[in-house]
Amino acid sequence: MGARFATGIGLDAFPHDLAGVQIVYHAVNKSGSLAMANAMGEAYRWAGREREFVSHYRIRCTDEEFRARVDAMNGRQAFIVDHYLFGALAPAPNRIWITQLRHPLPRVLSFYQWIKNKHMAAGGAQEEFPSLREFVVEGKGTRHSLVAQFGMGFGPNRAVRKRRLSTADLYSIAVDALEAHVYALGIAEYFEESLFVFAALAGIESVAPWVRDNRNPGRPLADEISEADRALIEELYAYDYRLYEYALDRFRKQNGRLPFGESLARYREACRDQYKDRILPR
Repeated sequence: MGARFATGIGLDAFPHDLAGVQIVYHAVNKSGSLAMANAMGEAYRWAGREREFVSHYRIRCTDEEFRARVDAMNGRQAFIVDHYLFGALAPAPNRIWITQLRHPLPRVLSFYQWIKNKHMAAGGAQEEFPSLREFVVEGKGTRHSLVAQFGMGFGPNRAVRKRRLSTADLYSIAVDALEAHVYALGIAEYFEESLFVFAALAGIESVAPWVRDNRNPGRPLADEISEADRALIEELYAYDYRLYEYALDRFRKQNGRLPFGESLARYREACRDQYKDRILPR
């Protein structure tokens, strides 16, 4: 049996009664969600609660079929994982939402390479695919953005919001949505602390070392692109940077109230080789 690390955080550390809650993890694309799902899935198995772990990553069905499955649970105790959940699930009792955000620069680079790899796998020619600069300009700061995840959501009004709302509008709505609906935030650059919090919310006492997702070969690292491309991403995705700063501030306040034990430092050390391109905020 491999090493395990106690979170040191009990349910009594949170200001609400979380016994038996349904936790819905809205997985933001290219933000460490598969690595988090794998780590939480292992923790649930170790705790003998594998049946409570419901991840679309492990179930072959459409997005609509998965949502219908979750809706049918009517808030029953579980840990739910999928993309495209926020705004799409019917309201349910006894539910809390969580999510994890990632620094916009490596996230944009990851999105670019992911879509490029899919293009190549489908038989497309590399020269047919846009350059990073073209991809970013075409995105206009909205396509594949963090603000669209929560500003548009994935409910029936998404298409209307996409047509009518500016990126600034999406940012304002996203902040309000996160404040109103998301109980706890994770930050991919602080993956270890985020995992400790999510496990504690689920009443799980310990976790094993996490393993990074290596499914996106060829992705340029943040220090491998030109200063001009970096500046362009910062300019056009400025509202994603602002949302990330909001999330960081809230993450720090959230964690400042939690009794992380001494095992967190040991856990960071055990996992220090896993995170690629970790841009730690100042």
